[in-house]
Amino acid sequence: MSDRKETRKKVALLLENALAELKPELGEKKFAKRIEKAAKLIAEGLEDEKAAEKPKKEKAPKPEADVTPKSEKAVKAPKAKAKAAKAKVAKVKQAVAKKKAKAAVKK
Repeated sequence: MSDRKETRKKVALLLENALAELKPELGEKKFAKRIEKAAKLIAEGLEDEKAAEKPKKEKAPKPEADVTPKSEKAVKAPKAKAKAAKAKVAKVKQAVAKKKAKAAVKK
């Protein structure tokens, strides 16, 4: 049997012995069900305490991402777009120059 079931049965047995006086008042079934419910709750509490005693493993800190305020991002965006546009213009100029050179060679 698992530790949980064993613990629950031990707690149920202790509760039955301690509360035997209530058995005739409640009846056999009600008494048994209530003992089972109480034993379950108590056993869960014991498991929680056991889990709290064990030290948890610490996770390695995650590397922080580039945290740039929105205002700075807004300023950087036009600059990045301008650089990309300049690069495109330069490529187009080179392509046009090559075409002109080819056209001149063919004549």
